[in-house]
Amino acid sequence: MTTASSSSISLRRAVSSDAAALHRLAQLDSKHLPSGAHLVAEHEGVLIAALAQPSGATIADPFVPSADAVALLRQWAKQRTALPRRSIRRPRVAIA
Repeated sequence: MTTASSSSISLRRAVSSDAAALHRLAQLDSKHLPSGAHLVAEHEGVLIAALAQPSGATIADPFVPSADAVALLRQWAKQRTALPRRSIRRPRVAIA
């Protein structure tokens, strides 16, 4: 009998409560935590990879399969920077 297990990765922006998990991830990867805002990938509630913005530097857990998570983070970051910024149009006011 073969059983299939589904594996899902969640992507999100890091929040201040992720600081300890980000530092732990950097230690596991033997890297310094890159400065700036981070996009993170988590599996079953555990951070497995992070990408610093705007540098693009990544850290990942070397003890879990995280290459796909890093690839997803890079793709998401690329899409986020490629999106056109919406301009705010102010109504023209005629002065008489």
